[in-house]
Amino acid sequence: MIANRTEYEGFEGAGDAERRLLKQEELILDVTEMLCRVMIENEISRSELAERLGKSRAYVTQLLSGGRNLTLRTLSDLADALKCRSRFSLDQRVSAKCVIHHGPWESSRFQIVPEIAESEVRRDSASGGVA
Repeated sequence: MIANRTEYEGFEGAGDAERRLLKQEELILDVTEMLCRVMIENEISRSELAERLGKSRAYVTQLLSGGRNLTLRTLSDLADALKCRSRFSLDQRVSAKCVIHHGPWESSRFQIVPEIAESEVRRDSASGGVA
């Protein structure tokens, strides 16, 4: 007899199309949550982000709500507008998560990290930090 499974486990164990759809939605949610977290931490409103992008507030709202396709180009633009740097990597061993970095590096599927000014890199190098 099969033990009771959650809806998530049902989707994850379903056919290829359903599993891919689940992974797509997870990635969209993870990325949009990271973007929103950076906005909150840096007190950046949707209106301000829209202004930085040269887009409307409605456009930004659609991006952050998952209603508009987040292409890699769009993600790069968003990261730049948030003064962050984006990175993408795959890990076959674990279910990867998206991470926005404001602290130590973590292994992740997608990262948005704050840009570091060249002078800060030099200062870190001089003090023995990793550049």
